[in-house]
Amino acid sequence: MEKILMCGNAKKMARGLYEFLLDEYSESTTHLREVILEKAPNTFVLDHNNHIFIASRHDDGGGISTYNTNKNYEFVSRIHEESTAPIRLIIDDKHHFMFSLHENGHLYSCTINIDGSLHKEDMYDIKASVTDMVMTPNHQLLIALKDNPTLIQLHIDLTRGQLSFETNYELEGEEGFSQLLFHPSHHALYGIKSQEHRIHTFEYQDNHLSELNDTIDTLPFHAKGTCLQILTDQKGESLYALNRGTNTIAYYKIMDDGLTLKYQHSVSTEGLAPHSMALNASDQFLMVTNELSHNLTLFMRDKNGALHLRDNSMRIPDSLFLQTTEI
Repeated sequence: MEKILMCGNAKKMARGLYEFLLDEYSESTTHLREVILEKAPNTFVLDHNNHIFIASRHDDGGGISTYNTNKNYEFVSRIHEESTAPIRLIIDDKHHFMFSLHENGHLYSCTINIDGSLHKEDMYDIKASVTDMVMTPNHQLLIALKDNPTLIQLHIDLTRGQLSFETNYELEGEEGFSQLLFHPSHHALYGIKSQEHRIHTFEYQDNHLSELNDTIDTLPFHAKGTCLQILTDQKGESLYALNRGTNTIAYYKIMDDGLTLKYQHSVSTEGLAPHSMALNASDQFLMVTNELSHNLTLFMRDKNGALHLRDNSMRIPDSLFLQTTEI
């Protein structure tokens, strides 16, 4: 059995963190239950000590709440940063830092204490609306601006967590990137432009982002929709793109250079308005939450990375984010 955690940002039904079990033998999902009540959580991450950090909003402001998954989700601490919740959390487990990004461009760095509590170290103001953040292979931060395809690179002082400007990349086009993702082993960066439903690939070498390497459309010609999310398996052999509007997942084979994507096929999410997807810990299964039909779809991956439907019957509340953790 594997425990799957789902972040619910409820308009009506979901208000916190939900847990369900994935049975790899019966190829099914069961036992959905609410485990943590948090108001309007956006996302969450886990550290190596099984602390879960949730970006959420409370009456006295937005920030990060910490719980201990080893002690039945026991509350640890909470810090407040802004009036709204962060949109992205990144953990640097090696250096014990947490980074939280807010939509208004405020970026906070915190030290992670042994008990999971956080101590604020620095705040950097990007002075623009932002959409996403990713950590580079050399432990710097890349932040995507909301209104144009510019990426800001920040340097991290790995002894104190202090943040400083490194450089910026003004890339071609008009739409900003909605998600950034690094290949697990190659120095390749993938960025998606949601409305254009295109994946852009860049090479990151010598602590610098190269010019655009390639662009891939995630929808057929003339199809209408948006690309919400991309993810890769742990080996970096497959990439999946979640498309809203067509309610599909496009599957690409990642070539040996990490920069070239070869389209394989698309499958239906077996639900309406897909919102998030995640692979389980072994990469054997891919799960998709469908917002409007309130169901979770389970696919099995074959040895080539192709997706095969296994179940779409489990009812779920509104959901934004899936995460996996072994039990």
